[in-house]
Amino acid sequence: HGHNMSHETDAAGNVWLWIGCQSTNTYSKYNDVNNVYFNHNQTVARVKFEAGKDLFPEDVEDQWYLKGMNNIDAAVDAEAGQIAFHCVNSAGTASYYYVYDLDAVKALPKKEVTLAHPIIRGPSEGYSLDPVYYKVMVHDLGDLTPLAKIEVTKATFQNQPYNLGTLTVQGYELHDGLIYTMAEGMTAIPARPPSLLSLSLT
Repeated sequence: HGHNMSHETDAAGNVWLWIGCQSTNTYSKYNDVNNVYFNHNQTVARVKFEAGKDLFPEDVEDQWYLKGMNNIDAAVDAEAGQIAFHCVNSAGTASYYYVYDLDAVKALPKKEVTLAHPIIRGPSEGYSLDPVYYKVMVHDLGDLTPLAKIEVTKATFQNQPYNLGTLTVQGYELHDGLIYTMAEGMTAIPARPPSLLSLSLT
């Protein structure tokens, strides 16, 4: 929910998926042990599409990471040679779009980082929040200068301050230097905007 998946096709016709990885395992709002979901992914994985094949984080050879960011997802414009990463800071107060040269992103060397996954326990375990630590080999986007960076924080709607950075991005695309993004609206809350479609020049 609220994440993005992108793809590219190489010269040999292979399809590669860019998809969120290293997520946090949490119970649903109904505290149902059989209704578990995953969010706050801390890396983006690039995996070859093979119909019917299951993949797990430990099967992934290439992951990209940006320190201090969660919900990181990619959008690829292979024809233009660019890739964008959308993410939210750890405080949840702002979201960001970073645009990079695609070849430079793929060429980043790997390094080991430690990721903390807070595992939310269920009602029988007192709703404890116990982090589990993983050592992961990643390509660190922090080692690369972006072509563009967009920060989305505060906005005003109907004369009310509104923290736009907390909106879940339900999907976005990068195409010919433009980012098309769909943010989740909050129409059930008075004085909050409906779903927003925005167009940003990088």
